[in-house]
Amino acid sequence: MMMAQGGDRAWWPFPRAMRDSLDFSFSGLKTSLVMALKKRSFSEEELPHLVASYQEAICEVLVEKTIQAARREGVDRVVVCGGVASNSRLRQRFREDGTEAGIEVLVPPPFLCTDNAAMVAVVGDRLFASGKRHGLELNAVSRWPVLDVA
Repeated sequence: MMMAQGGDRAWWPFPRAMRDSLDFSFSGLKTSLVMALKKRSFSEEELPHLVASYQEAICEVLVEKTIQAARREGVDRVVVCGGVASNSRLRQRFREDGTEAGIEVLVPPPFLCTDNAAMVAVVGDRLFASGKRHGLELNAVSRWPVLDVA
């Protein structure tokens, strides 16, 4: 978020949910923002601070939980990818916190941090080109193995 770059990341006290767990939930954070916006109007000068504070809450949770999971599983290298990996603050936090934790963090250049839908589309295109077909009754399965895609 370009607006967040000029803001004070500690300006608004957004919650950090489920710190004692590796589960993710941003519903409380989203509700907190909605409630703040309903309670008052923010000036043009305040908006960068609000946005930076919101972004920091998200980044902090994502980075902390990833590092906790890596430590718990004995992993010394993580890859940050997908559309969210193009966020400059998230990239910075991962690099800083990863270095401090002794975990190598690999982050592709932003132009390679595209939405995962593009990657799924490539797999679908290759399957289609190889003659694989399914009817309209096919249901989505998030952990479906992708075989013979090459």
